Amino acid sequence: MVLVRLALPEEAEPRIDRLDEYATTLLSIGIAIVPFAGITFLWFIGVVRDRFKETEDQLFVSVVLGS
Repeated sequence: MVLVRLALPEEAEPRIDRLDEYATTLLSIGIAIVPFAGITFLWFIGVVRDRFKETEDQLFVSVVLGS
């Protein structure tokens, strides 16, 4: 999100054809790392769920983490 925010100009309606090479590179990198962020988040949720396994009800933890 930071890379996308840095790449877009401050004007109200940014147009992709007005972006310079630096901005398009930042956008490309930002979009490319989104899947890795999603996988990392799912991994984090799995670890948290595994830690709660002994102390909490499995159904309750699944509902809370799923929401």
